[in-house]
Amino acid sequence: ATHVAFMQLDKVLSPIHRLSTYQPYQDILARNGKDRAMCPMYTLVLEELERQYRNQSDVFVEDNQCLTDVIMEKQAQELGEDRFDVEAAGDQTGWVSGRLTRQLNARDHGEEEKKE
Repeated sequence: ATHVAFMQLDKVLSPIHRLSTYQPYQDILARNGKDRAMCPMYTLVLEELERQYRNQSDVFVEDNQCLTDVIMEKQAQELGEDRFDVEAAGDQTGWVSGRLTRQLNARDHGEEEKKE
């Protein structure tokens, strides 16, 4: 990638930034040692989201909390009640693509046979 733009929380696209001159990206690339980013673009996107949320919402109330922590906390809360959904659905026939259409067609076909 050579350029980046961000969808902002107000659903307005940011200006397009050239990565070779975009200072936040260059700062991420300059990190070394334990602070080195293994995936600089991913880090850039997460840090931009975090910056937007810090400025426009109350999601980040602690100084050391990051976006990943917030996401993982929400996922941890969802896991407990959803863990038996797959077993309860059995063979997953209710999730087969096109199931509703086939049921409606079968019903319509059955009604047509009754009329004849």
